[in-house]
Amino acid sequence: MTTLVTTLMTTLVTTGSTNMMVLLLVALLLPLVSPLSSSSPLLVPADYRPPKPLGTMRVPRERSRVAVVGPGGDLGSNIFGLLQRASGLFETGISANISPRGITATAFGSGLLNKKLGSSFKLAVATEDKIALTNLLDSESVRRRVLSFDYVVCASEFHLTQSRVTANTYGKGPNDMTVEALFQAGVVREEVADASVSEEILRNVMMGCEPEGKHLVVVGTGDSEKDDRAIKDLKGGEKFGVKFTFIKPLADTFVSDPSWTYEKGVRNLLVCREGNLNSDGKEEEEGVKGLSSELRDMNVEDLAVFVVATILSCDPNESRVLEVLDTGELCPSYKTKTNMLKPTVSSKSWVIGQEYVLSMLASRG
Repeated sequence: MTTLVTTLMTTLVTTGSTNMMVLLLVALLLPLVSPLSSSSPLLVPADYRPPKPLGTMRVPRERSRVAVVGPGGDLGSNIFGLLQRASGLFETGISANISPRGITATAFGSGLLNKKLGSSFKLAVATEDKIALTNLLDSESVRRRVLSFDYVVCASEFHLTQSRVTANTYGKGPNDMTVEALFQAGVVREEVADASVSEEILRNVMMGCEPEGKHLVVVGTGDSEKDDRAIKDLKGGEKFGVKFTFIKPLADTFVSDPSWTYEKGVRNLLVCREGNLNSDGKEEEEGVKGLSSELRDMNVEDLAVFVVATILSCDPNESRVLEVLDTGELCPSYKTKTNMLKPTVSSKSWVIGQEYVLSMLASRG
């Protein structure tokens, strides 16, 4: 390459083609100064490594179907929206055929989901074929709803509310009431939580996953005692062929940005590690590798990106516990008012900053 450039420059100088020489210099120097250069740190982190092809990205042509239980909550709706975007990309391996599907009790839950999709995902919508209304307290009803799916995502504890049964679904009368479960982040307030009802819904989801050996992705509350109890229950389901990924967020509180969109992307960098289980069912008291034990606030949207990334990159044939922590460091790709020279969503992106989360999962300790 150097010899060729030298030869061209010599020829241009001897022939006196000054304009051509200037154009050649511009062509050679432009890639070095362009913000769109492939070496630009704004686009891909310097230490980026492609994720291990173990999740749905392993064999993309084998499209995997994903269901989300309680998609009306803040975390559930963000997970659903990100999955919906990922389903439009071949590389992710997520099926767009009736997937993702939101499994909720009433039209109240689906209404909350569509409200979130419209504001954060560019007027996206969950059509009727992407919503399944069912009685979450009936194990057989839940089993039928998750029957044709490969992954099921839910919370270990739901935000519960009473809602009127939607007409022409499973109610016996026009005034029948039922429990609506919303997939929220963090510990649910006592006035909208009932541990026994949440445990029953999680148990029904587990039973629905048993016949086909589906992979269950469960997001914990951040409360160690509650999360350890949920992990113990999930481990009991392994004997029936249910493999699971339990995501244990190590956070003080969870915050949500009402103005967030997928184009803003990942706000803070996250780190995670595999959580090891002792014989007594409790996790070893050890912090995330390389970090202090100080807990920080965690963004709901960042946690949603992490959940979707685990589906794309983690082996569904194994069970695991993933502890995830917010580093407090702003993601280089995050758009702010003072930093607008950031990449825009490309045709192969389901969210800005996805490469940082996938790379972190690939190198987890």
